[in-house]
Amino acid sequence: MIIESIQQYGADVFYCPRASQSEQDLIYGEDPGSLFNKAHSLEVYISSVMGFEGQSEFFTKFGLEIRDPMKIVMARRTFNRYVPNLARPREGDLIFIPQFNNMFEIKYVEEEKDFYTLGRRAPYFYYYEINIELYKFSNEKFTTGIESIDQFSKDYSYTIQFTMGAGSGEYQSNEIVYQGANLSSSTASATVKNWDRSGKILDIFEIKGVFTEGLSTIGDTSSASYILTSYDRQNFAGVSEELADNKRIEDEANSIIDFTETNPFGDPS
Repeated sequence: MIIESIQQYGADVFYCPRASQSEQDLIYGEDPGSLFNKAHSLEVYISSVMGFEGQSEFFTKFGLEIRDPMKIVMARRTFNRYVPNLARPREGDLIFIPQFNNMFEIKYVEEEKDFYTLGRRAPYFYYYEINIELYKFSNEKFTTGIESIDQFSKDYSYTIQFTMGAGSGEYQSNEIVYQGANLSSSTASATVKNWDRSGKILDIFEIKGVFTEGLSTIGDTSSASYILTSYDRQNFAGVSEELADNKRIEDEANSIIDFTETNPFGDPS
């Protein structure tokens, strides 16, 4: 009955379990190389029918925060059916809601909602009440095969614009480019976000290593090859997030504070 009611009144979402590309930092509880390479379709009931709950938007000493928390209900049997190899929904995993076109992070999973109304016997409970919050992207990698989900990496990842010189070929979107004899022994590699042939501007993200000016940058799939003329690590023109414009922020700061002083924040020496 619970599953049927969720199917009738709920919404189809994608559950994205968090994987790791590197060893987790157990001291700080961080995963510097998070990867989301699977998306499981299942149904949930959105119990926050009146809108987002909690503190929503508020100012802190670190700036504006938009949390937008909400609650959803997920049947235990549905989760076990569509998400293999996991005993329960996990905090830190993501849920993509297509109706909102937004990603949410699981903050807490309540297993004892209604306090065993149907008795404390196996399976003890029939559904999860999950607290989720608007997801804050931090250069995680998405390779789920669902375009609307994988687009998060492309839109919000740290991006550098390359100005290219002499060369030939056409770089392809989402292909790997590298510098070196081959990809396996490359000194630097990245993923192509956009290639402007007329202006010879190459946007890259998911960057590994340091690219060197004056060397050829080769496309692994297209075999396109151009000499890297110049680039600015602070040029965020290829990112859709305006608050990530580090170059503009630094230029504004330099017009206010004189960093040529030994101690720009203290009394003049």
